[in-house]
Amino acid sequence: MHVADPLSTTPGQNTPGEALRKLFMTPLGVSAYRLSAELGVAPIAISQLLRGKRGISPSMALKLASYFGVEPGFWMALQAAHDLQLAAQEAAERGAPAVTRCQALDGRSLVLRESQLNGKRQWEVLMVSSQDAAPLERGAAEPKAAKGKAKSSRSVAAKKRSK
Repeated sequence: MHVADPLSTTPGQNTPGEALRKLFMTPLGVSAYRLSAELGVAPIAISQLLRGKRGISPSMALKLASYFGVEPGFWMALQAAHDLQLAAQEAAERGAPAVTRCQALDGRSLVLRESQLNGKRQWEVLMVSSQDAAPLERGAAEPKAAKGKAKSSRSVAAKKRSK
């Protein structure tokens, strides 16, 4: 079954509860009452979630994950995406001041890479040149002063070899 991203239409219109209803409850014929009973939560909790009056907590994410066989991170990602949409809307409405980009990046970008080691999730931050989007050397994330020192020591070593 392929369903369009329920959060990709109109900002602020779609909630994690709508995604729950559109992607899982309606296609599977699961009522709000049945879901609340089988999750062991109050019917009002599911009702509020479906109406966008309540978010998905980590506890609820674990219950929905177990019930529907979907990773808890899926449910938390839906909630986080919704929260970010609302925060961006609120910031735009109140005219929040713009935040300037970190000057230390000097035109580069950071890329996060996720990996698994011994069954544990870990993240690595890579510095990427914005011109070619290729990862730079590991030392590229060092402050400019440290990079300058590294370059000067390399150039001194190169000069000694050339003599």
